[in-house]
Amino acid sequence: MSWIPLENKYKAKCKTCGLQIEVGVKVLWQKGAGVKHESCEPPEKKSIISEKEWADFQQYQYKELHLISKCQCCKKSLAGMRDIYINNDRRTCSDCFMS
Repeated sequence: MSWIPLENKYKAKCKTCGLQIEVGVKVLWQKGAGVKHESCEPPEKKSIISEKEWADFQQYQYKELHLISKCQCCKKSLAGMRDIYINNDRRTCSDCFMS
């Protein structure tokens, strides 16, 4: 279900930023979700991959990822870490996996 643009008829709180939305303000509405400012975007986890990282990303097969000894995002050593993840085909530490 997508967000529908309309004019707010009631005072409400924005589902994204939590600020008050006054009557008459243009909002986005979704059944069951509520309203949000048109300018508010839902928080997304996005990472920008550089050309060098993309090349690095493309050269490993899944089994080879387990041999990588440093986090492919922050370059922190993975030696002795208990929580290590394969995230979007990259071997990452728990800090980078959660961000």
